Amino acid sequence: MQVNMLEAKNQLSRLVKAAQAGEEVIIANHGVPAVRLLPVENTRSAISLADELTGLRVLLSAENTELTTPPRVDRLNDFAATPRDEHAAD
Repeated sequence: MQVNMLEAKNQLSRLVKAAQAGEEVIIANHGVPAVRLLPVENTRSAISLADELTGLRVLLSAENTELTTPPRVDRLNDFAATPRDEHAAD
């Protein structure tokens, strides 16, 4: 189905439902096709960041590899073993 902008503006809910049902919905500007409404893919099937990190940990443990993070030297680190005081007189 193709609709003009004004009709799309007035009937957006109906057009979204039609697109979610699998119908092709094209919005035209002065009769010229401009955009197509498509439903968003099911995000539940997408892998989560936590699952990605778990997979990375498994891969690293299988390779007996350890990731190390170098200490930050550009700012104070409250969690460092020996805190630095950049403002102290030497």
